[in-house]
Amino acid sequence: MSGFKIFFLLSLTAFFFACEDFQTQNYEIDAIDAQACTMISDTTFKNIPTKSLAEINAGWTLEQLGDSAAKAITILKDSLQVTISALDSAYQIIVNDAVDSSYLALSTTEGMPLLFYVDDFIKIDLIDSTGVMLGISDETMSPELVGGCLEMDKDVYYPVIKTRYVYKPEANKYLLRIIKTDQTEKSRFKTAVLNK
Repeated sequence: MSGFKIFFLLSLTAFFFACEDFQTQNYEIDAIDAQACTMISDTTFKNIPTKSLAEINAGWTLEQLGDSAAKAITILKDSLQVTISALDSAYQIIVNDAVDSSYLALSTTEGMPLLFYVDDFIKIDLIDSTGVMLGISDETMSPELVGGCLEMDKDVYYPVIKTRYVYKPEANKYLLRIIKTDQTEKSRFKTAVLNK
């Protein structure tokens, strides 16, 4: 065989193998992520105000919060007259522009993974009644979630969900701390809370 024929056959073989790499693949958004997308895209929300640490107790510092978590949960529950119960609900959480951290009471009734989806860039901490902060089980945003849940503004698509946290709490009462980051854009967050 001549060198040209070998080169031609190798090129043709490489071309056919390379075509598989560029085939279109469809990726599906997970059912629970799709449910959160629908909930956040909806216009019906329960408004939930938050309180700053100074509004809970002017004498407390962040360091003292751990020792006073149970009391803070009770104060928040009594003063705000609202507790987030993780029953597949959509909320609009309202935070104070003047502070970086705001607080809510959270009551969980099942020991199932709890998913928080938010339409802004924030950090969420769960603190139990003894002051121990729960570790985040998962905070990844799959490409399917980002690309499968979009809204259009001025002919440009933007992701609806910008924060996703998964916790594995026990059935208990918790202090929910919402922390604004450098990327936080607003003071009202559309939030979906789901049990997995």
